[in-house]
Amino acid sequence: MRSTITSNSTSVSLTDRLEGLSPLKRALVEKRLGRSLSAPATPFNIGTRPDTATAPLALNQDGLLFMEHLDPGTSRYNVSDAIRVRGVFNEEFVQLSLDKIVARHEALRTVFANDEGVWKQIIRPDASAHLTTVSLHEQAMERREAAALELVQDDASAPMDIHEGPLFSALLVRITDEDNILSIKMHHIISDGWSLGVFWK
Repeated sequence: MRSTITSNSTSVSLTDRLEGLSPLKRALVEKRLGRSLSAPATPFNIGTRPDTATAPLALNQDGLLFMEHLDPGTSRYNVSDAIRVRGVFNEEFVQLSLDKIVARHEALRTVFANDEGVWKQIIRPDASAHLTTVSLHEQAMERREAAALELVQDDASAPMDIHEGPLFSALLVRITDEDNILSIKMHHIISDGWSLGVFWK
C-alpha cells in the first residue's frame, strides 16, 4: 500500500516524492534513516522483557500512584462499565472468557509495590479473573431492577487496593435466568476509556 500526501488538491505518492529528491537531499534522508532508500526496510519487532514478573512504572502510572497516596482508599480512579444481557446466559462461559482476557493482558494481573524506594509493577502469574455472582432470584420481581442497579453502583464505587489487588474485577448480577447485568471495574492506573473498548471487543 502506498502512502500519499495531499496538498492543494494534488495527490502525490510518498515514493514519487522520494524519487524526486536531489542526490544531496536523498543522502541526507538516508543518513537520517540509517539505511538506503532503495534497500527494503528491516522489520521492527518489539521483544519481550527478560523479567516478566516486574516492570517499571509508566509516567502516568507514577502520577496516579502519587495521587493515590495523597488520598488513599478513594474510588475516584475506578474505571467501570456494564452491559445488560437478555437471553440465555452461560456463567461458566463468562468466567472462561474473563480468564482468557486476564491471561492475555498483563495489566489486568498487575499490582504495585515499593522495592527499596523504587515503585514497580508486579505482574502476577495467576490468570484467574475475579468474577462475583449475585442472584436476585429470591427477591420480589418489582424490587430486582432497583437492587441490581444499586449493586452495580456500589461495586463501581468500592475502592481498589493498588498494592494487594485485584485491579480488575467483574460482577454478574442475575436478575432472572434470562436477564443479567455484567459489570466490570478496573483501576485507572492499569486502564483507561480506550481499554474498556478493547475489553468489550
